[in-house]
Parts: sequence; structure tokens; C-alpha cells
Amino acid sequence: QVKSQLDSREITNVDYHFAPLEELGDGGVHPYVELGGRGKPGSLDFALVDGKLRDHCTQAAMGRLRPGGLLVIDNAEQFIPHASHSPSALQRTHAETSALWDELARELSRWRCTWTSNGVCDTALYVKPAQ
Repeated sequence: QVKSQLDSREITNVDYHFAPLEELGDGGVHPYVELGGRGKPGSLDFALVDGKLRDHCTQAAMGRLRPGGLLVIDNAEQFIPHASHSPSALQRTHAETSALWDELARELSRWRCTWTSNGVCDTALYVKPAQ
């Protein structure tokens, strides 16, 4: 349905791929995550991470962003420690994060960041440093 809408509007600067979460890919890399990892390092200007497997998708996107590129993580309060007032924030739920999220949070702490909130959930916008 999305592909046909893009085609009917003659939108040609978008690559649309559907990777069902239930399918498992070759080599243990899930196709859902693999899509975010396509392309060479430094080939993306922008990446939006939302949905399932966010830690793995974030990791894949971080490696593909160019310096100065924008990484947007939706519902970041659930995965990255931050002084948030959202009900699902880590400091409120005391949820445990994965080892990968801990590693990603350490790396992302070096990136310029702006947090936004609607009071229910937060979105973090990270700018990749030059090195």
C-alpha cells in the first residue's frame, strides 16, 4: 500500500522496503535491522529510529550517518537515561536497559543532543560529531 502511494504520487527519491519482524535473516542479522545498515559508512544524512529492535537499529544507523548527520530516536526516555518527566522514563519505571543500550548511550553522550517531549513520551535528536 505504501509503495503504491509513492508510485501514484511519482515520488522517486524514497526507497521503501518491508521487512516483517517475524522473518530471520542470514548470519543472525534480522532483515528489519539490516535495512538500517545498508549503505556505506557516512552515507546517511538522517535516520529515524522507531519501532521494534531499536537498540540494533540505532547501532546500524549510527554507523551509516555522516558527521553532522541527524539521528532521531523516538521514545528515547524508555532506553536512554535522561531527566524526563514522561511516565515511561527509565528513572520512573526503574526498567533495566540492555547491554547494547548502555553501550549506545555512552557513545551518544559524545553527540550533541536535543530532547523533545509531549509530556507522555520523549524524542531525542542527536547530531553526529566530526570525530
